[in-house]
Amino acid sequence: MQYFVTGATGFIGKRLVKKLLERKGSVVHFLIRKESANKVADLRSFWGVGATRAIPVFGDLTAKKLGVASEDIKKLKGQIDHFHHLRRGVRPGGRRGNAGRRQHRRHAQHHRAGQGHRCRALPPRLVDRRGRPV
Repeated sequence: MQYFVTGATGFIGKRLVKKLLERKGSVVHFLIRKESANKVADLRSFWGVGATRAIPVFGDLTAKKLGVASEDIKKLKGQIDHFHHLRRGVRPGGRRGNAGRRQHRRHAQHHRAGQGHRCRALPPRLVDRRGRPV
């Protein structure tokens, strides 16, 4: 099973990717900004996998087609079984809104992903210090 995850560097995303990678034969492609490339080794260490199972895809959630290079899009097309969007919607210029949801839908359709999933983080006041809803 192959997954594409946005928000994999965040609190929820790191834990979701870890769970996905516990599945036998799973591969996770995760969106990450180029300026965060130095986080990849630590993320793989946290997840306990190597470069063949946790594959960074450089881009930006605020850009068209998530800022993913056309050669990466060609490689991923038809390969993704599940697409997980874990980031809050961010519009160009840093404003929050529905742009992320639309980008997620377009990107999932473009890659012909089998399933698309969105997760909305709860505001901090609605969870306790362990992240459980109150």
